[in-house]
Amino acid sequence: MYRTIEKTHALLRQADPETAITKYFIRKLAAEGKIHALNIEKKILIDVISLQNFLGFTIVKKEN
Repeated sequence: MYRTIEKTHALLRQADPETAITKYFIRKLAAEGKIHALNIEKKILIDVISLQNFLGFTIVKKEN
């Protein structure tokens, strides 16, 4: 599931309202190749599952 950095951060804040993880940190992880992301024109789309695996923290539950 790919989302913009803003939406990914919103999902993270929804799962953990007191998180210290910033949009900048998510952007940096994508730029360094530590999480999967797509660069489409000027937008960066983050693979939320990849971020979830990197953090070891459930952001979204898999839908059946």
